[in-house]
Amino acid sequence: MRKIQSFNVTAQLALIQSKAQLSNSVSRQALTDAISTWSEHQAKYDYERNQTDLVAINRNISLIVTQVTNRICRINPLVWTELLKLNAALNVGIINNINFEPRPVPVVAANTDANDSEVA
Repeated sequence: MRKIQSFNVTAQLALIQSKAQLSNSVSRQALTDAISTWSEHQAKYDYERNQTDLVAINRNISLIVTQVTNRICRINPLVWTELLKLNAALNVGIINNINFEPRPVPVVAANTDANDSEVA
């Protein structure tokens, strides 16, 4: 991975969800939980985010990796590498405290005269 900060978790999860064809209901539920946790994490501003969301997502992705590795679950072979990339990126992101897909607080101008709501 060249730049871990530019890694797009949303795109990876969408790709995995659409093409994984997981054979085990536990793995499918883990993927669904990871996607919903990521959606909640992504909806927060940067100052509201913490690593517990990434740890929960990584735990779900690691569960899928473990089940596929132990042949408890089957996965589309073309998606296997993408799942491993996501797992590795989340591990590096957790260790190095990387904020994936940042969402800074929008800057509002302190004094705008556009609506003339202030009394002069």
